[in-house]
Amino acid sequence: MTDIAIIEDNAAEAKGLEALINAYSAENGVAFGVYRYADAEAFFAAFRPHRFGIVFMDIEMPGMNGMDAARNIRKTDDGVIIVFVTNMAQFAIEGYSVGALDYILKPLAPFDFRVKLKRALECLARRGSVAITLKNAGGTYRVDTADILYVEVLDYNLTYRLKKESISVVGRMCDAEKELSPLGFFKCHRSYLCNLRHVESVTDDGVRIGGTEIPLSRLRKREFVAALTEYLGGTV
Repeated sequence: MTDIAIIEDNAAEAKGLEALINAYSAENGVAFGVYRYADAEAFFAAFRPHRFGIVFMDIEMPGMNGMDAARNIRKTDDGVIIVFVTNMAQFAIEGYSVGALDYILKPLAPFDFRVKLKRALECLARRGSVAITLKNAGGTYRVDTADILYVEVLDYNLTYRLKKESISVVGRMCDAEKELSPLGFFKCHRSYLCNLRHVESVTDDGVRIGGTEIPLSRLRKREFVAALTEYLGGTV
């Protein structure tokens, strides 16, 4: 179940937003835990990193505004999906600087909201993590995909570079790509499959990830940047 926070000082608008979420839940068979907060201060009293999957937040609120609240969220939680709900699009566009996925204009249109919520859930799924099994002569390993920085291939030997270790197995890059691409990995070079969540910087011919620079194919750079932008919640 995905927990969703609504941060909105207007009680009627918060109730309307919750009703749209509940309608989406009923129509699509998706379970949500919905929590309403009248201002950012009330939200932070209940907040802990990675508790919420999605946060719908008004920008103009008494006390701490939505943009400052988003900056505070990002200090400890870079995975939660933030969607601004506002009367003024020009302010919402600034939200991309704090990793906001999108914005919704008031008054809320049901169809537009369903599209935005669906997109948020898809983005959340891409950022999710699952465990995969790797086998070699040394044994069998259960590896959390969130801990994989990148996969490197040499002949028929795949090396999974993790945060604290490396595991080598016999295999093909095409099989690794098929398994990991739906989980936020991108083949940035014929010999490298990188985890988009760990990308630190991009140059003309390289990707810095986990403190190491790996090659970036010039032919794949446009696709890579588009995939990275979409993963981070921007527009392509």
